[in-house]
Amino acid sequence: MTKSRTTPTNSKTPRKSSGGVSSATAGAPAAAATTPTGTPAEMEKKFAGLRRFNLIMGFLHLVQGIFMIVVSNDTTYPIFTNYLNFDVASRSLSPNPQLLYELRFGPAVAAFLLISAIAHFYLATVGYERYVKNLKQGMNPIRFYEYALSSSLMIVLIGMLIGLWDLGAILLIFTCLLYTSDAADERSSVDLGGRRIIKKKKTK
Repeated sequence: MTKSRTTPTNSKTPRKSSGGVSSATAGAPAAAATTPTGTPAEMEKKFAGLRRFNLIMGFLHLVQGIFMIVVSNDTTYPIFTNYLNFDVASRSLSPNPQLLYELRFGPAVAAFLLISAIAHFYLATVGYERYVKNLKQGMNPIRFYEYALSSSLMIVLIGMLIGLWDLGAILLIFTCLLYTSDAADERSSVDLGGRRIIKKKKTK
């Protein structure tokens, strides 16, 4: 009588995580899935490639930002304060909008690109050692810090296009959107690209 071979039903082949790093089976901790692996020589080559990439992208965003400033026109959008005044005659509160600032829209849009350029140059120069150290731990916080600023600015500018000119509303929206940086320091729940990793519950 020959013994039949059986394959364990819970065996799984390694798969690629969203950060491009090979992950272990489903039961492995998330931190292992986000930590880069390879020989020291391979890792140094990969980090050197990322440094080159950041330099290239920094120059690209810088050129785009300067070009945006050069070709932009004098279009401005107003920013108002809107405090309440007490009307003695009617014994009621009434809004009192006051023009605070006329924002040139072209340079404001260019700032979105220049923030990205600064982040890329930082990662490729003075922040490179910290960047590599964070990548070895499976995290990339600078991506979230830059994204929090640039995306918040862009949403505010889009709002101004449709009439969001109140200073209080602008500050509220900008501050709330900065919350996107809350995952920047969560080592085991952020992959190399800065994206959140949703941990799946273990099934028995």
